[in-house]
Amino acid sequence: MVKSLMPWKRRQTAVARPEDRHPIELLHRQMNQLFDDFFLDAGRGWWPDTLGGADFLNPEFEIEESDDAVTVTADLPGLEEKDLEVSLDENVLTVSGERTEETRDEKRHRILSERRYGSFRRSFELPSGLEPDQVKASFKRGVLTITIPRKPEARAPSRRIPVSGE
Repeated sequence: MVKSLMPWKRRQTAVARPEDRHPIELLHRQMNQLFDDFFLDAGRGWWPDTLGGADFLNPEFEIEESDDAVTVTADLPGLEEKDLEVSLDENVLTVSGERTEETRDEKRHRILSERRYGSFRRSFELPSGLEPDQVKASFKRGVLTITIPRKPEARAPSRRIPVSGE
């Protein structure tokens, strides 16, 4: 009984025509074909794995925490300061940016383009105890660095607790 409900598990010795197959089996095959066509067609060249390198529209960030501050770093090649927006709302840091395509000369024709254009927006929840009024951001040679200092009371050293035996 259960095997009859799973048409893809049955082995058929005769070749069945599409109109003779079970409707669920047809739907299953069509969905598989749809996903195969969408994700596995490397000839289209749009899928990030076929482009090589990191995907520009989803840049990678690095967040480091020390006793004095939290530092956020991102590699954003091809952008300028005017293309970036950084905001800190409560403990949520948001970085967004856009890389626009340059205007093209009508006499020149594009043969191949692997450069990516578009916008991104990333948000991170940061630890509490930071000073939002003292945030500093710098952008040098395609690297964005954001430093958020800690409040003095959050910098207090931890107290060592002695452990005694019985």
